[in-house]
Amino acid sequence: MVYLDGSYLWNDYMYTMHLKQNTAQKVLLSARFHDSQNYVGCKFTQDSVSVVNVRDKLRTEFDSAGLQNTASNFTDGNIGIAVKGTKVGCYWDNKLVVWSDIPDGPPYGGVGLRVEDPNVNVSSVSFDSVQVHPL
Repeated sequence: MVYLDGSYLWNDYMYTMHLKQNTAQKVLLSARFHDSQNYVGCKFTQDSVSVVNVRDKLRTEFDSAGLQNTASNFTDGNIGIAVKGTKVGCYWDNKLVVWSDIPDGPPYGGVGLRVEDPNVNVSSVSFDSVQVHPL
């Protein structure tokens, strides 16, 4: 997991990046990141995206949506998360895929990226075009 130090007080924003290469089964964009135990995020897999809320170590997954024709593009695509008030939106290739209301999510916090792959000891993601815009 990596995060942008100094972004702790941010609250309403859109965070996007372009995946250039990916060996992980799951990529999680985090927003309103306080620490590894408190944040909201969008979890991307080859065929779905879901909203995640991590509060005091307890991880809850909310709305999920399927992604079509992304299995071969999971190594090259644009992913994003938007947070505004209690709403969290997940984007694939600049299109809103899922939008959830997370009333107990953190009201502010920074941005980060986490890769998850339970079957492999080492996973990696290469990315570029990282952008954050206030909402």
